[in-house]
Amino acid sequence: MLRYFMRQRADSRSPCDFSSVSFVCVCVLELVSLRMHEFVNRARSGGRRRRSCGFFFFAKPFVYHGDARIRPYGRTLEHSLLSSRRRKTVEQLWREFFSDPSQWWDHRSEKRNARYPDFKHKTTENKVLWLDDNLNNPAWVQVELAAMAPGGVQSSNFSFNLKLAKYVKAGRHAETLRLFQQLQQEQGMIPDRFSFVPVLNACAGLRMLLHGKCIHAQIMQSGCESDLYICNSLVDMYAKCGSMEDAERVFDKMGNRRGSVAWNALILGHVKCGQAHKALALCEQMQQEGVALDAITFVGILNACARVAALEKGRCAHAQIIENGFESNVFVGSSLVDMYAKCGSLEEAQRVFDSMPICNVVSWNAMILGHVKNGHGRKALEMYQLMQLEGLKPSSVTFAAVLNACASVKVAVEEGRHIHEQAILHGCESDPVVGNCLIDMYAKCGSMEDAWRVFNRMQKPHSVISWSAMILGYLKREQGHKVLELSREMQREGVQPDPVTFVGLLNACASVVALEDGRHFHEQIIDLGCESDHFVGSSLVDMYAKCGSIYEAQMVFNRMSSPNVVSWTVMLQGYATHGLAKEALAHFKQMWQQDTSVWTTLLGACRIHGNVEMAERITKKIVC
Repeated sequence: MLRYFMRQRADSRSPCDFSSVSFVCVCVLELVSLRMHEFVNRARSGGRRRRSCGFFFFAKPFVYHGDARIRPYGRTLEHSLLSSRRRKTVEQLWREFFSDPSQWWDHRSEKRNARYPDFKHKTTENKVLWLDDNLNNPAWVQVELAAMAPGGVQSSNFSFNLKLAKYVKAGRHAETLRLFQQLQQEQGMIPDRFSFVPVLNACAGLRMLLHGKCIHAQIMQSGCESDLYICNSLVDMYAKCGSMEDAERVFDKMGNRRGSVAWNALILGHVKCGQAHKALALCEQMQQEGVALDAITFVGILNACARVAALEKGRCAHAQIIENGFESNVFVGSSLVDMYAKCGSLEEAQRVFDSMPICNVVSWNAMILGHVKNGHGRKALEMYQLMQLEGLKPSSVTFAAVLNACASVKVAVEEGRHIHEQAILHGCESDPVVGNCLIDMYAKCGSMEDAWRVFNRMQKPHSVISWSAMILGYLKREQGHKVLELSREMQREGVQPDPVTFVGLLNACASVVALEDGRHFHEQIIDLGCESDHFVGSSLVDMYAKCGSIYEAQMVFNRMSSPNVVSWTVMLQGYATHGLAKEALAHFKQMWQQDTSVWTTLLGACRIHGNVEMAERITKKIVC
């Protein structure tokens, strides 16, 4: 238009009228402003435009489709009708909004750009409203909004839920729970299903059963208990917290909606709680109901087989894994290696390990632990060296495994010191499991000075495992008085002994004839309910017998519900030590009549020493 005007002026050879030029420029700028305003409105509503070829602003007028705004100038009849229809639709939406604001989300505080709506319907996606849509909004909208009570429209939980999900994903479980509580108390957030899921995952990560039950009660009040995602999270939370009854209760309520996620959570929960047979039964039920087994399911099955040494069932699971194409999965492969190793089949474990396309640190740990468990300490140390040559970074589990290997070899103290240095370099010495393995390794290798240094560097209060390792280490070196000193320090720290610790303490009392200390430990054993433990009971009998109180030894023995061959033997040695031949003979006859395991023990001894004549006499006695 400006070019046309200037050309006409040039052709007429008349002087340029700047007032006319200014008028044209104002018109052009107004046109540009209107086009830009319309362009922003169209971008906000997400509409598309269609235009013919020509200049950007001065081309053939374009038309918006769908729910887009219509340009307010140069209207055709069709444009006017569309714009009028649009205004009526917006007015209807506003009337629907004010009739029940609880059905709309208020996004005004969350907007990051103009195209995002101010209000959005909770269930219908295409029902959206903008406050700055002045071309279509009725004049009474602002008046009604001003009169509305604060909080009349609920804010959307999108940004809150996003924060909760990010915290859980980053492993910040405690912060997730604090944020959830803060958002409810300070900002009045009403949780929805997307809020409850990360909070339940945080409770599962922290093993906070009581807090998880409180969240479950809140879910029931909100009416979200039937949501599938929440049900899966509830089963997982209860299973990881060890409350399998609650997990099964939620699982049973799911009915036909139970998918592989809920099944896997329940199976892994039973495995973790030591109910491997129950986990295997659930796997069979899962297959009968037609639910597809995935990689996580097979990991649970293999872990259950490893727990109960069910080698044949593990082989059947391996065949199914190959059939379903999960053998290349690194987690399934690592579980296969672990299962075969714990079931004593190291050859099959090595075969699976060698066939894995990628071996991570978990796979290597499974092989190293398998060799340690089967008494191949040297082979475990060789596997550790190969792992280092592969360039893999060892974990705390790796160091614990190789330290146990050094302890089993008992003469590998120098290798143990080298591994100790590597644990320090990798920042794993502070791990309680690694620290306990270091103490155990140094104690079994005869270096109590190194064990004591590691013990002193550990964080206080020490765990009962650390104390037990130190006590058994000094006991092995026949330092009973040092063991009793450690027991007093342990008591000052407020750590309660477990059955393993009591065995060490009672043996120390027996070695230094400390009867009063032994009686004090016996009182603690009764208070903690450990007297029924076979090893503790046998140690009590041995302690009283060696400390000269054969009567108390007999009283402890008589209270034992089912004494084993160790208990019988210890009591017999006590009678013999005190010169009570008559009592010893009667006890021996009673032992032969009641405890059939004695016969098995004697036959094993005959086999070792090659005493065929004695073995025949024992066999005749058993048959008769």
